Amino acid sequence: MKPARRIIALLLVLVLAAPLAACGDNGDDVIYFRFGFGDEPDSLNPYFGTHASTYYVFASVYDTLFTRDVNYKLVGSLCTGYETARNEDGTCTYTMTLRDDVSWHDGEKFTAADVAFTLYTTYNWSYAHSFDVLFLDPDSIEAPDDTTVSFTVEGDYPYIVEYLATCPIYPEHVWKQYFTDEGGGWLEYDDERIYEVQEV
Repeated sequence: MKPARRIIALLLVLVLAAPLAACGDNGDDVIYFRFGFGDEPDSLNPYFGTHASTYYVFASVYDTLFTRDVNYKLVGSLCTGYETARNEDGTCTYTMTLRDDVSWHDGEKFTAADVAFTLYTTYNWSYAHSFDVLFLDPDSIEAPDDTTVSFTVEGDYPYIVEYLATCPIYPEHVWKQYFTDEGGGWLEYDDERIYEVQEV
């Protein structure tokens, strides 16, 4: 190996080994991994965070309904399949079948209620309001059972699966408390409490 290549190889080894230095055993049978950012995430809710560091955090925490494989082909992630039904008024209803073998980090089971909750709250309270373009009515989002979720959109959008591949799904049992008032009713979209509680 030429000297220049040896130097480059050594530098690569050092760069790859550096993050591992943040992993350590503190003697309590727990292995910690620490990774540094230039700033702190401004929210643990992916639809409220605006900092770049927030993206790296939620991308490692939340999953999406679809993803891309090594060949960049869209495949199911939390979703195992879907059907499209065109309605008489020109709208389309998408029905998604979800995996039944997924649990959240706290051990709670992932269900269609989590997907419905994510879509509903994102429509109403996301900073980006991305779903405004798609949904006629957020009340069309339904979860008839633990592995089925359906929703109605304005038309047969060819890009909706790709769009859903970018939308993280979060747990209802964790986040619902931040979107409801003391009586269990939904907070209005302009209620400052929604945004205040998202701060880390």
